[in-house]
Amino acid sequence: MQTPILELAEDIRGYLGNNPMHITSGFRCKYCNDHLKGASKTSLHLVGGAIDFYIDNTSIKEILYYCAKLKMAGKIKYYYTNNTNMHGAVHINI
Repeated sequence: MQTPILELAEDIRGYLGNNPMHITSGFRCKYCNDHLKGASKTSLHLVGGAIDFYIDNTSIKEILYYCAKLKMAGKIKYYYTNNTNMHGAVHINI
């Protein structure tokens, strides 16, 4: 059984062409989160409610466009992480 965040990730991946999705950050323990520059002390990564990802052969613009549609439907919150270590991943949380 998948968690809601993984179901959402699979929905996004499928909608955008079923290319491989790379999750650059998923669940994080408190220790890791506390030592990650810029991480919120109340991050939803701590409870498995957030992921950062990018998708092969899919522009960030395409990902953000679909995430905006999901946000308007009240399903997610999202933002673009301009972090080059994470390939400019998109963060989503439920």
